[in-house]
Amino acid sequence: MIVMQLNNSSLNPAPKISIITPSYNQGQFIEQTILSVIDQDYPNIEYIVIDGGSTDDTMAVVEKYKDRITYSISEPDKGQPNALNKGLRVATGDIIAFINSDDYYEPGVFKRIAESYLEGNDWIVGGVRNFQDGSDESEIVHQVVDGNLDNWVARKKQNHQPGNFWSRRVFDKVGYFDENLHYTFDWEYWIRFSLAGFVPVVLAGKVLAHFRLHDTSKTVKQWMKFNGEFIALMNKYKQYVSEDVKEQIDRDILKINVDDKIRMARIESINGSFGISFNLFKEVVRLKPATVFSFRFVYEFAKALIYMPVRKKFS
Repeated sequence: MIVMQLNNSSLNPAPKISIITPSYNQGQFIEQTILSVIDQDYPNIEYIVIDGGSTDDTMAVVEKYKDRITYSISEPDKGQPNALNKGLRVATGDIIAFINSDDYYEPGVFKRIAESYLEGNDWIVGGVRNFQDGSDESEIVHQVVDGNLDNWVARKKQNHQPGNFWSRRVFDKVGYFDENLHYTFDWEYWIRFSLAGFVPVVLAGKVLAHFRLHDTSKTVKQWMKFNGEFIALMNKYKQYVSEDVKEQIDRDILKINVDDKIRMARIESINGSFGISFNLFKEVVRLKPATVFSFRFVYEFAKALIYMPVRKKFS
């Protein structure tokens, strides 16, 4: 790869930025992802695409840009963290990040990331625009982060994955993604960054990436599996936090469990599975008896009772 010199002397030579895109059957979106990387006004990009054996036109799109993609492979993998680790094993950049094949970067952000890196920053984050595919709905997620490990383990910080870049120094110290995780591997990675003593630096007011919400995305379809992993990780890492925070984490875990069971009780009732719905409500009461006095419990339980005769009448 030919490395051009930037006009800005502070970026001479420009640090190499390695971007990894894991993909699987996202042919309708991946071209926008690819172009958002290779069309950056930045001279030293290493772009790595790790495909999980797509059966749609994903690889045809990748082939279209093969002269500007440093490395690509398409083969079955064991999930997103496994795909990312394949990319990390071949990445040689001074700065590393990943962007999913249904998301894309804002133009011109790589130069700003490189400038921050040359200022001595190892973990650089910026805002992310969430948008609903096929509509005008969107919101800017501003990163709210610091170097306090308690806050990371207790999930008191807001750190949206597409807006994260980290140095090779971080990777050399922290290593690879945890392949036993499928939904919260990025959050667990940030915890390890903090454990290793790295502090995120926020590019204030800067949107770095665009995060697409659509019907087949994990974020939309598999919310409950996310929460199961969040609970497991909170229990795993709470050994590193203060006693006060441990107590708060235990309360948060209880709240997640209660909220999820109420939500599932409502869904099961709507689906006509009244026995399952009733058992979920009973489990909520067992976990936290005072919940029966909450507006949400009363409201959802009343709706479930109403659904039962209505569903039975028309079933």
